[in-house]
Amino acid sequence: MRNNKGITFVGLVVTIIVLLVLAGVSISLFVGNNGILKRTKSAASVKEKTTAEQEVKISIMDAQMAYYTESTANGNVGKGKFLGNTSYYINNCTSSDKDGIIVTRGSGVDDTSNSGEITVKYKAKSGNFYTFVFDLANPEEFKFVTGPTDS
Repeated sequence: MRNNKGITFVGLVVTIIVLLVLAGVSISLFVGNNGILKRTKSAASVKEKTTAEQEVKISIMDAQMAYYTESTANGNVGKGKFLGNTSYYINNCTSSDKDGIIVTRGSGVDDTSNSGEITVKYKAKSGNFYTFVFDLANPEEFKFVTGPTDS
């Protein structure tokens, strides 16, 4: 009798085929249409937009507190003086490029206004811009949010 040691050619081919199938499945899970890379990029985008929204909301709350403090002492002050002021957004936005925050008052909105549109354009660390629009009468809710854009 022959003493056979080692593997057969058929066994080697089957092993290689199984390894190729596993490699193909792994690669498709990693880079496919619903792969890990695509989901990671999507999650990063959602996180950036949520961070921008939270920072703008914190700034709005700070501006509202300043408004309520001032309005108890001086009845002639409007929300426009505080919520339409860039400094409240710059001071409270920690993850943005400070030069990238632009606050625009809608037509007819001044320091004595308690209604009207305010637009806050926020620049994230990635360089993407997000635009938040709200009304002075209801600053807790954004009328709309756009972004990310590159300017």
